[in-house]
Amino acid sequence: MQPVQRLIRIDSSTGEASGVWNPDPDPATGVVTSGGCFPNHSTWRLNPQFVVTGLPDDQSVHVQITLKQIAPPKQPQQQHEQQQKPKQQEFKLCAMGLFIGIKDARWDRLLMLGQDRLVHRSEMAVRAEVTTELSLPRLDADQQYVIVPSTFEPTERGYFKLSIACAT
Repeated sequence: MQPVQRLIRIDSSTGEASGVWNPDPDPATGVVTSGGCFPNHSTWRLNPQFVVTGLPDDQSVHVQITLKQIAPPKQPQQQHEQQQKPKQQEFKLCAMGLFIGIKDARWDRLLMLGQDRLVHRSEMAVRAEVTTELSLPRLDADQQYVIVPSTFEPTERGYFKLSIACAT
């Protein structure tokens, strides 16, 4: 079985996290973080997953979630090269979108996302940013919301920033 990345926490009060989709195994961990969207059921679970913390326990909450593709970080060598001769770095957008689901606290992460666990699914599109607004109902004490940024194809590579803002 392919190793998977651990859940990443994103607090609704601080509201920002970064991630990467990479179809190649990480040399240290063997983790692949580009799983594509449904119907790639066998690889979808490889996408980075963010558990939302800091939501009110006693009421529903309105949230705005934004997924933005960002340029890859510059390597020290690249920064030196750019100082000597300016070169346009190629930055290609990939088709992407968001899945928002509910997981039970006893699960390490979402492995599948059936209709009973799917809260929202954005359109998959080639664009720099996807924003969705929705109301999240209050959950049982043993449940958590999980945001899964996904590429369309499991072979896509890219960097992203995920942000969440909420108002009760």
